[in-house]
Amino acid sequence: FMFQPGVRHTVAAVVDMIRWIFPIRVIHKMANLSQNLNADNSHLVVDKMLHGSCVNSVLSMAADEIRKIGTLNEDFYKQWGHKFVMYYGRNDNWVPIECFKKMKRVNTGGKVVLCENNISHAFVTSQSEEMALVMTEMLKDELHCELG
Repeated sequence: FMFQPGVRHTVAAVVDMIRWIFPIRVIHKMANLSQNLNADNSHLVVDKMLHGSCVNSVLSMAADEIRKIGTLNEDFYKQWGHKFVMYYGRNDNWVPIECFKKMKRVNTGGKVVLCENNISHAFVTSQSEEMALVMTEMLKDELHCELG
């Protein structure tokens, strides 16, 4: 529903209208109330991303993604899975745990990990340091070395 062209354009227009009606400091305060963003990132989202054209592009990209994603190409992962690290969130409400379990069964040669740290799907907005530590540990294990 949200990804249909008319709806996308309407949502984008509403976002532009909000920016026109409310002073930017009020929008910043509303963004700061979010539980998913820290203060620096809420300002980044408002200043750089909360524009109608950006919202329309994001929704358009999501629509394209939903159209193109079909069934899991199991043969691909059996052949090339060893080259992938797949990190699934336990409670990010984006990808169901069943997808992790299926990928774990299909991609036996790759690294398929279920997050134990409650890191959000949108980790870049509030948990980038935590995710960097997780990735550092993964790289240490993979490269069999110390990273300083």
